[in-house]
Amino acid sequence: MKPSRPRFTEPPLSLRISPINAEPVHVDRRYVVYWMIAARRPSFNFALDRSIAWARALGKPIVILEALRVDYPWASDRLHRFVIDGMRANHAAFADASALHHPYVERTRHAGRGLLERLAQDSAVIVTDDYPCFFLPQMVQAAGRRLDVRLESVDSNGLIPLAATYRAFRAAVHFRRHVQKTLRAHLLDAPSPRPFQGISLPTPARLPADVTRRWPAATNRLLSGDDRALRALPIDHEVPVCATRGGFEQARRALRTFVAKRLERYHVAHNHPDDRGTSRLSPYLHFGHLSAHEVFQTVMKHERWTPGRLPATASGAREGWWRVSPGAEAFLDQLIVWRELAFNTCAKRPHDYDRFESLPPGRWKHWPIIRTMNGSMCIRDRNSSKLPRTTRCGTRRSARCGGTAGFTITCACCGARKSSNGHARRKKHWTR
Repeated sequence: MKPSRPRFTEPPLSLRISPINAEPVHVDRRYVVYWMIAARRPSFNFALDRSIAWARALGKPIVILEALRVDYPWASDRLHRFVIDGMRANHAAFADASALHHPYVERTRHAGRGLLERLAQDSAVIVTDDYPCFFLPQMVQAAGRRLDVRLESVDSNGLIPLAATYRAFRAAVHFRRHVQKTLRAHLLDAPSPRPFQGISLPTPARLPADVTRRWPAATNRLLSGDDRALRALPIDHEVPVCATRGGFEQARRALRTFVAKRLERYHVAHNHPDDRGTSRLSPYLHFGHLSAHEVFQTVMKHERWTPGRLPATASGAREGWWRVSPGAEAFLDQLIVWRELAFNTCAKRPHDYDRFESLPPGRWKHWPIIRTMNGSMCIRDRNSSKLPRTTRCGTRRSARCGGTAGFTITCACCGARKSSNGHARRKKHWTR
């Protein structure tokens, strides 16, 4: 007679949760692992909420693995320092919570290989972040094929789940209308600002000795910002550390400063870098130290906004739909429409989202772009006065070319030219 497995109630699924493999949940193993790879923060994090839900359902402690490799593209002192700042802040935050945080930084290339598989041997279930860009989707899929335990990815990217859109939107105006039609249904689906508050979990488990010996946690010197510890890593040291420091605490400080001092004039200043009117939140959003939900809630609290202000119809208009101040309207269009349009493109066009060919023809046909003999796209030499012979495209011969002062630029599609004084003149289409 086979021994019966312990019963448990599986936490409910949602649009944000995607199973990566079909492996079982191992109830008899020691802990739940949250493999933190994109949403690098201790709150406003759907993947962390899912890990806590699994830990409560199984009666297991949580182990949070936050790792940083040395061979990612453009690895440098600047990027490493920013991410490690976040690891330091997370380590302090999780020390006060019912979770074991393991901040691992590779010392040599490929030194981290095998760490996740070793933790999986004692894991009941593994949860990670669903991030549709960079090398992370391929990394997660490869891990799912290697593991013998269930691996789930959770989308914490924006206010609208990636799975809620069924196609790639080719223009912001269309995606804006989609946002206005569907956002109301997702506004109440927000991650927890205090995920460990009011819950009881088992005491965090100690990692096995062979794990801490082969893959030790980052040293206090490295986490605290010691330059010599950073220079010892095999990364690009010609890109220096900048004054902007990482971590969720710094991100919240930057958010409060923006809302208090620059949000009011954002609609007139954010397109002028010399006015320093941008939010300066991009690095924190990009590296997962700040959540779009937290930004949205902070801005709307400042505006004293409630969902009851939303109109019943979707106009697709860039301004006026939120019924808040002009600065907040412009910022929300950037935060939700443009940012999430980019995520939508990455998720729905994973094969070419980073190539010119993924753009609608109308978006690049008037750029100084030429197609080489092998079919690839490149930017035309700005100092060249020769017009390449291109096939007739049938488009209007407008002169909407992005000229730059100091030289003449030629559109490879329609032949329009724009001189350094800003005056455009037309030139007929060239036929092969």
